[in-house]
Amino acid sequence: MLFPNLLKTSLLFLTFTFNTWGFTEGRFYPGDVAIMFHCAYGAVKKSVEAYFVRAGGYVIEVPLPFPLNSDDEIVQEFRPALEKAKQNNRRVRLAIIDHVTFMPTVVIPVKQIVNICRSAGVDHSSSTPLMELDASTSI
Repeated sequence: MLFPNLLKTSLLFLTFTFNTWGFTEGRFYPGDVAIMFHCAYGAVKKSVEAYFVRAGGYVIEVPLPFPLNSDDEIVQEFRPALEKAKQNNRRVRLAIIDHVTFMPTVVIPVKQIVNICRSAGVDHSSSTPLMELDASTSI
């Protein structure tokens, strides 16, 4: 399982670097937001703090009530958190979506979450799929 972790780390580094430069180059503004699930992998959460928060952004964590019984519960928790992130005219620049969460292990309905992000105008939705998935098309 080294390769998926290496791939995930590389993709996250590129994503965070791009977003950090966005602040530096004036494309992003202090107060812009990144959103992720509270059960995101610990190193990912620390990376968000190291790159996004230091650059002037905010992080909104989506709480998930465990145990979960359906994908709809995940989507129902994500929507209000996304609305909270957009309060006070803040812009959501990045959505970090673990396809399979770290602890506890849950498969996130990535296509649905990406579609919600696109509909809400989120600039970048980032996920490293661990299963076959084509997130380039909407449902």
